[in-house]
Amino acid sequence: MSKQIPPFGVRMPEELHQRIKADAERNNRSMNAEIVARLEGQGMTLRDYFAGVALMGLVSAVPEWNATGLAKRAYRYADAMLEVSEASK
Repeated sequence: MSKQIPPFGVRMPEELHQRIKADAERNNRSMNAEIVARLEGQGMTLRDYFAGVALMGLVSAVPEWNATGLAKRAYRYADAMLEVSEASK
């Protein structure tokens, strides 16, 4: 990261600090680079996040379903969550 970018101090709970530090070490990055990568989302959208959460519930409810069917259903749930979220604004 360029030194031309002004520093930005952030306070965070110690537990979060330790998790970021451990992830930074595991990913061979500085803590700053780890935080920037998280903020940039590394390509994960809110829809992807919602689908992942839905997928966890689906897998625990019906573990014998096939993966493709589960993924499609999880994204249908994600789309429904986004639709409800937008409608409530």
